[in-house]
Amino acid sequence: MPTTPLPASVRKRTELFAKNIKHRGNVKKSLDPKKQQAIEAQRQRKNGLGSSLPSLTTGSRKIIIAFLALTVGSVLYQICLPFIGGNSNSGASPRQAKQSGSALT
Repeated sequence: MPTTPLPASVRKRTELFAKNIKHRGNVKKSLDPKKQQAIEAQRQRKNGLGSSLPSLTTGSRKIIIAFLALTVGSVLYQICLPFIGGNSNSGASPRQAKQSGSALT
């Protein structure tokens, strides 16, 4: 089935749109070169491209802080547990298990 060619106005709009798509994201923010360089430097710093270490997002910072707080809290709890008077054995002692086993026979 043969297709008919597009009208000139539609073809022209399509070409303009395609040209626009190719340049999207590469448009200058400012016509002043000094301002443009400052904007680019700020963008690179924000994305971590200007330094050796990438910058962390706020979400990843919160996760790292929560993990560190959990780890440090657990360590402090383990250190303070003998002073608080907590039992270091978890579960029943072997003597209690033996007595409960003899009651079944």
